[in-house]
Amino acid sequence: MINPTCGIEEIEKRFFTYLKEEIGDFEIVEHLNQLKGGFEAYLYSFEISGAKCHDGRLVLRLFPSYVRPESATWQAMIHNLLSEEGLPVPRVYLSISDCSILGDPFLVMEFVEGKTIDPIEDLNVLVLTAKTQAMLHMKDGKRISEKIMAHGHSVESHNFDGRIKRLKEKERSIQN
Repeated sequence: MINPTCGIEEIEKRFFTYLKEEIGDFEIVEHLNQLKGGFEAYLYSFEISGAKCHDGRLVLRLFPSYVRPESATWQAMIHNLLSEEGLPVPRVYLSISDCSILGDPFLVMEFVEGKTIDPIEDLNVLVLTAKTQAMLHMKDGKRISEKIMAHGHSVESHNFDGRIKRLKEKERSIQN
């Protein structure tokens, strides 16, 4: 995805100001660097040092305006649950749904070495997707569901029937 409406300098200024308020002082080792890919979010790598909670390279995942703010919280939970289950998913350290900070919701995530999957350039994307799906289906779905419900979500929030119901509700609201 291309940069959002404000430039990277403004995003960086607002982001690092907020991050210092949230986690305390740190040194910026690497400024925001936009990563290639990110079909549903703008991705930036950065590196900090001297933070009380985390040193090293991280990723800022900034969602576009059409993503509902609560999606950041949901995605953070799912990422972390899948990471705990041993799937190759980056861990989320910070989930922010407050759009007043950067204009849209965002996540601060673990940096995973490699490249962002680009289905246009990477012809193996279907194989990678199938392997990841196979790993996911080998996990105990009941245990993952129990963890999701422990976070305060209903069964309908993550099952097929619930998804279909939400899509129908969304379609009805668009038509009205």
